[in-house]
Amino acid sequence: MPRSGTTLMERILSAHSKIYGAGELNFLPKIIDETYINNYKNFDEVIGKIRSEYFDNIVKLSNKKYIIDKLPLNFKWIGFIIKAFPEAKIIHLDRNPMAVCWSNYKINFRDSGMEFTLTQTDIAEFFVLYDDLMKFWFKKFNEKIINVNYEKFVSNYQICTKKILEKLSLNWEISLKNYNKNNNRPVETASLHQVREKIVQNTSEQWKLYKNYLIEIQNILKINKINF
Repeated sequence: MPRSGTTLMERILSAHSKIYGAGELNFLPKIIDETYINNYKNFDEVIGKIRSEYFDNIVKLSNKKYIIDKLPLNFKWIGFIIKAFPEAKIIHLDRNPMAVCWSNYKINFRDSGMEFTLTQTDIAEFFVLYDDLMKFWFKKFNEKIINVNYEKFVSNYQICTKKILEKLSLNWEISLKNYNKNNNRPVETASLHQVREKIVQNTSEQWKLYKNYLIEIQNILKINKINF
């Protein structure tokens, strides 16, 4: 989900010499929209086209071993990603649902596709859809997805990052310890200020300061048996 910690995760990992953080790329949804949704012919042909066109775009960005595409809404396309890029690593950030919903609701996004954040009902119902879809992906492709709990990650990011690097067959580098000093790439998301400072813990509890005004979100999550 947006506001689940994806920018922080990308910022830390891209401090590694073999990883390039490309930010929120729009290549994949555009290609899927053009080749599948609007012009569906043959599924195998579509998968081949998605792979070739996506690679044509990302090879222009960097020649490093790994390139991070951190567009959060790519969670919708995990089936396509796994079919088109079986060698890809998918990192999923699992954060407290109320923290995610509140963080999305409080920001006035200008990005297209973020209209679901405008009301408490919409953001909560969108989270329910996201949660249901992720359960499906985990059931079907569990071994392909690296799941990271955000709260545990910020409590000890070095240990968690080392575990992620092991799954990427990469070694720890001292540059990751000083990720906020060594990485000068501009940040273009709502997490601009947070990722330039030291990691702050317990941010997932901030929504509780406004819990009496977030009743709609809480009720929808409870009805759908989503714990927070």
